[in-house]
Amino acid sequence: ANTKADITEVKADIQELAANTKADITEVKADIQELAANTKADITEVKADIRELATNTKADLRALEQRMTIRLGGLIAAGVAFLAALDKLL
Repeated sequence: ANTKADITEVKADIQELAANTKADITEVKADIQELAANTKADITEVKADIRELATNTKADLRALEQRMTIRLGGLIAAGVAFLAALDKLL
């Protein structure tokens, strides 16, 4: 009689454990789906940030190129003027 009662108690414990395990698995699956959705949203946001950064970098490089071209032109003009003045002096 005691063994039957123990077996019944163990079966009840196993059923409770199985139910708790199923609930835990369901909760973990929901957490995984939420994390996956959040990760996809984060990736989309990072991709947008990368595109914006690339656009801004290209614009900054174009502006730098223009400034460097102007400076180089100024240096060439100054060099030519210097050589012309040196030629007149010598």
